[in-house]
Amino acid sequence: MVLQKVSELGLYIHTPFCLSKCNYCDFPSWENSLQNKEEYISLLIDEINNRQAEFACKKAQSVYFGGGTPILLELADFDRIFSVIANNIDTGAEISIEANPTLSLTTEYLRGLKALGINRISFGLQAKQDNLLKLLGRKHDFNKLRDSVHAAYNAGIENINVDIMLGIPTQSIDDLTDTIASCIKLPIKHISCYGLIVEEGTLLKQNIDSGVYSLPPPEYERRMYYTARETLMENGFYHYEVSNFAKKGFECAHNLGTWKRKPYLGFGVAAASLIDRNTRRQNPATLKGYLKGEKPTYEKLSLEEEMFEYIMLGLRLFEGIKDEDFFNLYRVHILDVYGDKLKPSIEKGLVNITNGDIVLSLKGFDIMNTVLLDLI
Repeated sequence: MVLQKVSELGLYIHTPFCLSKCNYCDFPSWENSLQNKEEYISLLIDEINNRQAEFACKKAQSVYFGGGTPILLELADFDRIFSVIANNIDTGAEISIEANPTLSLTTEYLRGLKALGINRISFGLQAKQDNLLKLLGRKHDFNKLRDSVHAAYNAGIENINVDIMLGIPTQSIDDLTDTIASCIKLPIKHISCYGLIVEEGTLLKQNIDSGVYSLPPPEYERRMYYTARETLMENGFYHYEVSNFAKKGFECAHNLGTWKRKPYLGFGVAAASLIDRNTRRQNPATLKGYLKGEKPTYEKLSLEEEMFEYIMLGLRLFEGIKDEDFFNLYRVHILDVYGDKLKPSIEKGLVNITNGDIVLSLKGFDIMNTVLLDLI
């Protein structure tokens, strides 16, 4: 299957506000911070206006509102933001927003988002079972997720994603299959099925370290992954990236652009940018720092770093990496650069090569880090 669309330039806009912090979350978001909303949006708009030169006369094919919880913003807030980015967005762009089913999304609000141009919505479910949601610190139940999905669909936002997590402490394969079975009955086009990553500094990490919870054995999590993959593919969801499944034509254009190292511009606290493929920009990591006007940091990438990132990200895709695309960018063939380093992975059956194109085998996706270590 040929992927349908890739964003050649993406915009990311960060919303740092949350009603409560989930137990596993280390994203740049803060509870009880909505009192800073007006100041934050004003600074965000100033940042967008001051960075117009970075667009280099290009228009974005994707916009992604992430968080935090973007839907804590009012329609008037989004209207202010769109007033300064509208001229930077291409006709027909994919415009996504993350949403939390904890909040009651009214038809009026969702139709307002649609009228502003938002045409894709991503709901963070994580699991159907109440005990797992409580363990993760989620404040919703499956009924709220189901109602939110139907409300968005009825408001005209038909490109809907649901996030599902596997490898949660106490989660069984039956829990996972029940979650998937319930989700695929809904009018959704995309499912992101991620393995839990236990991050430092989170409440979940503390609970695991203190023995309150324990993670499932790696082999059991692998069985979860294969079960999810098989179930989703049997139900018409194409497995196009390690953790992502979509109905045909509904792959996430914004993420595809990132995985193919297309330029993207990030705005707001902690937002990252990739400018002209070889320059990283990182905004201040804390809300306090962003509001105080702390300066961003920049990093210039070497050609070797660019090529390695291209390989590292591209191998996440089930279509792999085309040698023609690599050559057009760097004027050298993949195997001329990485041929010797790929030999161990080829011999282990982790990487397949056809006419210079490289793609991970299913076994390779299981232990992708092994391949990347060989490349390093």
